[in-house]
Amino acid sequence: TGEFMNNIEAPKGVLRPIIIANGVPLGNSQTDEAPRTGNKLQGINKYSHNTDYNIVNVPRNCASGKIAAIRQLVATVQNVEYISASDLIDGKYLPAPLLQKLMVKHQKKAVLLRGGLGIGKSTALAALMAEFFNGKGVAICHRIGLTRQLCKTFDADYYQNMKREGGLLSDRVGTTVHSLPDMLRIERASSAFTQGLIVIDESNSVAAEIITDVVKNEALTIQSIGKAVKQSGAVVCADAHLDLSTVKLLQAAGIQLEDMLLIVVDKPELEGYTVKIWEDEKNQKGKSLTKPAFINQILADLLMLI
Repeated sequence: TGEFMNNIEAPKGVLRPIIIANGVPLGNSQTDEAPRTGNKLQGINKYSHNTDYNIVNVPRNCASGKIAAIRQLVATVQNVEYISASDLIDGKYLPAPLLQKLMVKHQKKAVLLRGGLGIGKSTALAALMAEFFNGKGVAICHRIGLTRQLCKTFDADYYQNMKREGGLLSDRVGTTVHSLPDMLRIERASSAFTQGLIVIDESNSVAAEIITDVVKNEALTIQSIGKAVKQSGAVVCADAHLDLSTVKLLQAAGIQLEDMLLIVVDKPELEGYTVKIWEDEKNQKGKSLTKPAFINQILADLLMLI
């Protein structure tokens, strides 16, 4: 199925992406004036330290900010599809077959997937890779901790292990964007790139790593993204609040706007979820006052929600 995607030209020379550094404020950002609900934390002051935390209802996204961001994307990307809540599994989770259907319909090399937290984007993309790309692909993100999580979700080999000598060829690899150039040079990872599915998770953050000069070699990293996409069957950039920074990153990597498909999942973010908030305090030496036993209790409570 990966063979249906169009080929693109790899970037030539040194590229410096014109990436929008400041995305449109969204409903759950600190810059928005979205209404906040729930109870304030109790018993927190400089004289006492309370180990209670409260359940706070999660508000819906600020409609105006969300609509403005989507309008910018729709005005830029020529090919757009919307997925409604009725299309989701149990009205909650993104189905991989639907993504595949839309990809086949439009025949585009790059897919921009915008869908709020909690709809199972990574799980759906892992299923897409397994079922429609012969279990081959590369999951890319911007942080080591997230890379480990993606390796579990995609059942992929961790990039640090791939750097060791010897070992079998791998059909699935999880890597940070910083180590992508290394992965492209390693023979063991070559199968994962060849006609596999490239997934760039939290793509806005990946773009931010480049525009803020966090990566050591900006031009090489951008060229590596272009090379990975060219070798692949398709690339999917996923982000809960995907904006034009992702679009500009793909353009810098050599992908044209006409080769992009935007898929917007039209479902309120975190609808029906609750959040438990704990605000830590520091002593005069800057050390946390939260006891390890209480941290373990918080983790146990979170596991009960899974």
